[in-house]
Amino acid sequence: MADPAVQNESTDPVKKTNTIEETEIEHIERTETATMASALEKLRSVYGHPGPYLSVYLQTLEPDEDPTDGPYLPMDRRWAALREGLVERNAPTEALDAIEAQLQTQMPEDTAGVAIIVAHDGYTIVDYSLEPPRRDFATVETLPYVAPLLETDQYRIPHLVVTIDGQGAEVVEFGVGQRSTPITTLTGGGEELAKAVAAQMRDAKTELVVIAGEAQYCRPLSEALTKLADPECRVVVEDHGSDSTDNPDEVDTVEELADATVRYVFDTAARTTVDHLREFRFLASHRSAVDGVADTIAALQAGTPDVLLVHDDPEDLRRVWIGPEPIEVSVEHQEGFDADARFVDAAIRSAVAQSIEVHIIPSTGWTGPQDNVAALTHNETLGTIT
Repeated sequence: MADPAVQNESTDPVKKTNTIEETEIEHIERTETATMASALEKLRSVYGHPGPYLSVYLQTLEPDEDPTDGPYLPMDRRWAALREGLVERNAPTEALDAIEAQLQTQMPEDTAGVAIIVAHDGYTIVDYSLEPPRRDFATVETLPYVAPLLETDQYRIPHLVVTIDGQGAEVVEFGVGQRSTPITTLTGGGEELAKAVAAQMRDAKTELVVIAGEAQYCRPLSEALTKLADPECRVVVEDHGSDSTDNPDEVDTVEELADATVRYVFDTAARTTVDHLREFRFLASHRSAVDGVADTIAALQAGTPDVLLVHDDPEDLRRVWIGPEPIEVSVEHQEGFDADARFVDAAIRSAVAQSIEVHIIPSTGWTGPQDNVAALTHNETLGTIT
């Protein structure tokens, strides 16, 4: 990260103008990163194992003070309460022990939530997130409870945070499947700097770029990147202002930038959801989308959708019949459909098995799809709304 003290100094009057000096990129230093499986990859793997499944979602942040002073309990005590409920529902001891063992392992830094799903044969998938689940939750069911896992993935938006000053820029890359964050140091400015950042944006398939620093450097870079970036990539500026005489403490500056970046990431994810809902209304008016449980199930059975929109509520107990094949789901009992499962779980499994995109949506009431579920089929003759 460029030194905030340097960002607020101006030893060269030329650099105080609203243009970036065009200089050659002198140095690029990039760290490597380890990748991890995406939520979809994990789901496809666990669907290949028999049920029933145990699904557990836990907030992992510990209380800052003595838990007896407030309602928040340490994770081990909250897990113990969840475990008792699972025992009452005849959850296998081996599966419960497998979950407990996972909870006792070292978690990645900054983990705020963990999801653990265990199949009947003991096969286990684990997912760590930077944001906690809405609440602790555990269930044993015919199919795994995976909607929160997919919803968390919707906020894993590949993005760059670019901190720029008069000397150059530092680019931190946040990818969907990264365990660490690659850092690129660029020395220089002007058009060459913008081209170097744009190249990294393309390589990382970036959907969001947050530019930080002083306004006289941020604004020109933002304008240049907006022209060079993919139209679907957002470029936003979080500058300190060009007239600031303060030298904020570096830790405070980093924390403020981190908070702002999280807001931009969540806003970008929310925009995607809004776009999906607008697209549903457009396609429905052209008979290329269906909603409601029965019609969505029929579409999944026919294999016609490109996108499944579904609202998740752990208390939603609507059930459907499922067959031995992952794509087989029916509202009514049919020969060979001998097991029943939660509707949301069955619809997601069918979609994932057919490589249909799944997007978790909020409850939209009468303005959204009936029963809070819809299947979208893109027709090339219609295109999509803009």
